[in-house]
Amino acid sequence: MLMGNFSYVDDSFFKSVDGIADIALNAPSTKIKMGGSYVFKERGLRLGGQLRYSGSFRQDSGVYVGDVDSYAVLDLNIGYKLPVERDLRLTLDVANALDNSHREFAGAPEIGRMSFLQLGASF
Repeated sequence: MLMGNFSYVDDSFFKSVDGIADIALNAPSTKIKMGGSYVFKERGLRLGGQLRYSGSFRQDSGVYVGDVDSYAVLDLNIGYKLPVERDLRLTLDVANALDNSHREFAGAPEIGRMSFLQLGASF
C-alpha cells in the first residue's frame, strides 16, 4: 500500500488585519507526507514507514511568538500477528526514527525519537 498527501496555503501571516492586529495562521504553508506498507500474510508481519515534511512558519499565539523551522522526519512501524488462538497483534511504532530533534511550535520543547509498543486484540 502506498499513500501520500500534500497541503499548501499561500499565506500564513496576515499583517494588521482591519488595522487592529497581526494574525498568524500558526501552521506551515507546506506540509507533505509520503509512505507505504507491505504485509507478509504467511508470516503475519507488516512493515511500514512514512516521511513527513513540515515547512517553516511564523507563529504568534499569546506569549508564544517566534519562527518555527522546517523539519523532516522518518516514521517506521512493524506489526506481528502472534500465533495464538485470539487475534493478538504486537506493534512497534518509531516516530522520528532518525532522531531529528525539532520544534513543532514556538515555546514547545524539542521533539526527538519516540517509540510506542502496543499489544492489541481484535474480536
